[in-house]
Order: sequence, then C-alpha cells, then structure tokens
Amino acid sequence: MTPTPEQLESLHSTYCRLTGFDRPLTMQMRYKWERWCYEGHTAEELELVLKYLMRQVYTVRCRQKECLLPRNVIEDTEQFADNLLIAQAQARTPMATPKSKLLTATGRPATTPDAVKTPAQILAGAKAAEDFHRMGKEL
Repeated sequence: MTPTPEQLESLHSTYCRLTGFDRPLTMQMRYKWERWCYEGHTAEELELVLKYLMRQVYTVRCRQKECLLPRNVIEDTEQFADNLLIAQAQARTPMATPKSKLLTATGRPATTPDAVKTPAQILAGAKAAEDFHRMGKEL
C-alpha cells in the first residue's frame, strides 16, 4: 500500500506529538515512513509502540531516550515488530490497582472470582433481603 502525502504527514505529526521531538518531515523521512507503511503498520500500532517505549524510558527507566529516535522506531522494521509484540502483550495484561497491590502485600488474593449467579440465587437473595427488612420493622 502506497500511503498518501497526507497519511505520511499524519504519521509524522503523531510521532512528533508523542515523542516531543520537533523533527522536520524531509524527503528522507518520507521514504522511511513509506517503507514503514509498506510493511503494513498502522498509526494505532505506532501510538501503541511509542507509548510502550515512553513508559520504558520514563517510568521503568530500563531504556535510553535514543530508542525513541526515528532510526530506532520506524527505520528498523524488525525492531518495531518486536516492540509491537511486547506492547500488545502488555496492553492485554491488567494494570495493578492500588487496591490489588495492597491485597497482595497483605497475603490476600488480588482479585475476587467473578461468580455468575443464577436467577434462582438472585431471587433467593431478594427474598432474604425482604425477610430481613420485615424482621427489622417487627422489632
């Protein structure tokens, strides 16, 4: 697929916005973006990978800022594919909430099993609530 000039400009502006780099869209950069698009990548994938890399640089601090340079993000398409796989896997795993961290630290399970109730169980619970309410009025 050959991208239009507008698509290239959109990709480049997304890259600049997310990284904070103010890099001009030169002919050489256009060629890199065209090659990157030819590999079948999308703007959504670019955003996912850049957010993953930014998290690695600024939060986890296990990568250098140079990993955000165009030569490391879009020029090396194999590296981009590897980063995309990791970013997609991390996007599928649930984020730890403060509550789950606290529960884990105190030795309790971080999640509660989602018990699906049958209609009979729901009706029995409603009847028990009515009985409890009625009992409270009698006292």
